Amino acid sequence: MEDTLEMQKQLLAISDSSPGPVYVCAGEDFKVIYANDATLIAWDKDRSVIGKPFVEAIPEIVDQPYSGLLKQVYTTGIAFFSEQERADLPVNGVLQTFHYKFSYQPLKNNEGDIWAVLCVATDVTELVMARKQVELTNSNLRSMIMQSPVAMAILIGADYIIQVANTPMFKLWGIPSEFLNRPVFEGLKHLKANFEPLLDKVYYKGETVSFEELPIEFPRDGVFETSFVNFSYQPIIELDGSTSGILVVAIDVTSQVLSRRKIEQAELKTQRINEELTNSNEELSVANEELVSVQANLQSTINKLHESQTRFFGMIKSSPVAMALTMGEDFIFEEINEAMLEIINRDSSVKGKSIFEVLPELKEQPVADILRQAFYTGKEYKLLEEPTMLIHEGQLQFGYYNITYKPVVENGTVTGVMHSAVDVTEHVNSRKKAEDAEEDLRLAIESAELGTWSIEGPERKFRTSARFKEIFGFDPDEELSYDKAMMQIPEDHRIRVDREANASMSLGEPFSTEYPLSRFNDGKLRWVRSVGKPAFYSDDTLNTFTGVIHDITEQKLDEQRKNDFIGMVSHELKTPLTSMNGYIQILHGKAAKTSDSFNIGILEKARNQVNKMTTMINGFLNVSRLESGKIHINKQIFDMADLMKETEDETLATISSHRVYFHPVISTIVNADRDKIGQVINNLLSNAVKYSPSDTTIQVACVTDNGNAVVSVRDEGIGIQILDIDKLFRRYYRVEGNPASAIGGFGIGLYLCEEIINRHNGKIWVESEIGKGSTFYFSLSIPIT
Repeated sequence: MEDTLEMQKQLLAISDSSPGPVYVCAGEDFKVIYANDATLIAWDKDRSVIGKPFVEAIPEIVDQPYSGLLKQVYTTGIAFFSEQERADLPVNGVLQTFHYKFSYQPLKNNEGDIWAVLCVATDVTELVMARKQVELTNSNLRSMIMQSPVAMAILIGADYIIQVANTPMFKLWGIPSEFLNRPVFEGLKHLKANFEPLLDKVYYKGETVSFEELPIEFPRDGVFETSFVNFSYQPIIELDGSTSGILVVAIDVTSQVLSRRKIEQAELKTQRINEELTNSNEELSVANEELVSVQANLQSTINKLHESQTRFFGMIKSSPVAMALTMGEDFIFEEINEAMLEIINRDSSVKGKSIFEVLPELKEQPVADILRQAFYTGKEYKLLEEPTMLIHEGQLQFGYYNITYKPVVENGTVTGVMHSAVDVTEHVNSRKKAEDAEEDLRLAIESAELGTWSIEGPERKFRTSARFKEIFGFDPDEELSYDKAMMQIPEDHRIRVDREANASMSLGEPFSTEYPLSRFNDGKLRWVRSVGKPAFYSDDTLNTFTGVIHDITEQKLDEQRKNDFIGMVSHELKTPLTSMNGYIQILHGKAAKTSDSFNIGILEKARNQVNKMTTMINGFLNVSRLESGKIHINKQIFDMADLMKETEDETLATISSHRVYFHPVISTIVNADRDKIGQVINNLLSNAVKYSPSDTTIQVACVTDNGNAVVSVRDEGIGIQILDIDKLFRRYYRVEGNPASAIGGFGIGLYLCEEIINRHNGKIWVESEIGKGSTFYFSLSIPIT
């Protein structure tokens, strides 16, 4: 325990010094029991919020998804992670938008129960805004190209895919815009042999290629025509020196070239043609002026493109992702951002020093060899969850990191390495804990000889374990569908089990039931108990419905033998009890004649005890008959209003210790066993009298709700603990540890009630509050007339 407390103190100390928000919400109302300074700053609150429920501490966040996510993690036990989540938080009383990378993780006590949710967050607002700025810059560049009167395009990658091309470019190429996002030579196959080497020269060597008045054949309405083009191919250089694409700028000067050629031919003609030549020269002059203007616009476009690239590289340098640039085979730090300095726990004085001088602990670790391979081979290496030890405050600390080493190439030679790293220690440790928990669960399931099953997703895909198939009589490798498994259950139980399973998947209620099945391979009858619980996505659609199944055949056989014994003993006891009751009545009559008040009192008490014993034996006989199938439901059409009136008359005549109030009942026609429904109502009334103080009120009602007749019996008694509610209707169950345990009974009344209602395909349940009383309900469907 002392070790646990010490770990908690260390955790709180780390959380207090964390630059990002860290807080803990406990209980079902998610009280804020801990929040570090970064959290209070983010919320724009002081420490008065400690101890308040989450929604009261930050009322501004009520309409945002965080309270729902807290509830989801608390109830399901499944951690929630988000790389980028928007949060509108107050700053000086005014809501402002932030973005956080955060996680909600359940905290469990020693018994494995969830008692709180831990939130760890990192402010990534600047990263998100930077990403949006990059997207805006790229959008502006695309818009500039698309609006340019000059034919322009951007080809990406070694396949020269058309990423952007404006209308003048598609018109010049003579191909439709459907070739966008496809390799350029798919549409211009006839040019590949001559122009692919030029593009390769630009892409692989970083050189600019340009030609003037180059004759090129382009398709025009299905016919190839020669056009004269001034064009340039310029490499698009990334920050690391690599070429990611090619900017293509072209001007169709066919008319100018043809005009000039006409002029050259005109010099050989007569003076008459010279007059026409003068006019042609004037037209050429105008065209040249237009060309100069277009070239000026082109240069401006290129300048803006370079400015855009510079801004983009600057954003990478200021990225919140941990990054560093080392140069040379000694790996000298040339650039390093704050995020990387935080991971290695150093300051900016590391610039100009070797990485192994700054971090000598890396020399003998695998990451050092991989870094050297990246430099000497020119290959990029990506390491996922790489175990690495770094010195923090004089001690080696173990962690897991996602690391990327990307060589920097200049003129075909590797000159440095770009480093990036993400600390995933917490994520890896959490996953390993989950994997250990899953292994423990698997071993527990196997040792208990439990079969497992799951129904996944809205399409409800059915998966089962080998043990599940064995219980149902199938081979472990045999395909088993939900419908095929259900067919092994006898029809009278199959309908109930299917209904309860669908109700659990629709309403989120826990699933727990017992039923027999006829094994597929040998036809033997077995009894099983199956329990499960559904989990849902945030939109309330089914995620998974998982559970276990256990063979309880031997337990059922033991219960049957016990029931047979109880039935036999109860039946044998009825005869002497009947005789005893007769003797008591004879003695009571004689005592009354002699006015022997003492013996009269003794004999009345003896008769009451005999009546109690008779009632108890009848209950045992009913249980025995019920489970052996000897109690039958004789349904008939009758009015619940009449049955409630009869019950009211009998109750008011026999119960004087309580105020019993029957609410008015309108005519409600049902198809049920009238005597057994009356038995259920009387049993619920008897329990209300038994478990509530004298001179309190008991209310009985029958109403119509959504096509069902719903009967309720409400008392002002001692109430029922939440842990006992789900067990009340079990056979022989007795509440322990409260005043109810002192009240006589064997726990068969409510069991009989539930069985009777279940055999009517109805529902029975209870709502209760300690110290304020309980309300028992049951419902019967109203037949459609």
